[in-house]
Amino acid sequence: MDIGELVKELNTVYAEEWIAVYYYKWAATVMSGVNSPPVADLLNKIAGDEEEHAKELADRIIELGGEPEKDFENLYKIARCRKIVFLKTRAT
Repeated sequence: MDIGELVKELNTVYAEEWIAVYYYKWAATVMSGVNSPPVADLLNKIAGDEEEHAKELADRIIELGGEPEKDFENLYKIARCRKIVFLKTRAT
């Protein structure tokens, strides 16, 4: 694998990390219910871990002479993860 291919692959993983951060933080924000505070805290911690991974990937991309993707729409386009669809549930 040449450097250009490696930077492209690292940018893909970088994009996936940022998308994970977004979804974890979003879920932590919108959840409700009696058990939501500890679950939200856990989701925010996981989001922080994913953000740290993204920062480490960005550092490596820069070290290799590349540039981490900055545009969120492009992050979504280059990531391999699927769009997450949330279903509304009704409390019973």
